[in-house]
Amino acid sequence: MTIDEFCRRHNACSEGRTWAAVHCRTMREVWDTARHTWLIWIALTKGVLPDQDVRRFAAICAADVRPLLQKEDRLLDAIDMAEKLSNSGNADEWVAEVFDSANLRRKTMMRELPISKTKVPAATAVCEALICCVMTDTRLRDCASDVSGYSLIALGKHRGYRMFTEAWDKEVCPTVLDRRVRWLRENTKPNFKCTTTT
Repeated sequence: MTIDEFCRRHNACSEGRTWAAVHCRTMREVWDTARHTWLIWIALTKGVLPDQDVRRFAAICAADVRPLLQKEDRLLDAIDMAEKLSNSGNADEWVAEVFDSANLRRKTMMRELPISKTKVPAATAVCEALICCVMTDTRLRDCASDVSGYSLIALGKHRGYRMFTEAWDKEVCPTVLDRRVRWLRENTKPNFKCTTTT
């Protein structure tokens, strides 16, 4: 699949589409050189990575909020179990083990958790979005994106930054995102031969 085909099929932002067209010849080159947020968006596009890798990535992102949850044992259990099972490739096992260890109702797991519409603390939202990853296939990539985004918000708030300020962009995001992007590039194999929007 060409860069133009991929961008058009998945509605890439105009800035990213222009950058890729100017600086890269193939989607593989885009994968190897794109900025952090673009690379994560590509990785979570349906068809690029198998579900197992998406769940592994979500578990890695959720682990970043572990230091914020010292008194929330049930949420720590959810993260620990998700990390343990993220390589199993067995979604049913994820559902049973993580659901039990978190001791949360299915109804809670499957609800929408937009930060702008909920009073749920960001670190808790991370964990609940993580569980959503293991409870659903249809919204897997949206939930993984929630885990990635909510964890950045939680880390920023914990360190006293206002979200999306210059200081937050320079001091919180780069280190965290660099680690996540490095993991994606070193541990997954993207498929750009054929991706789907459904």
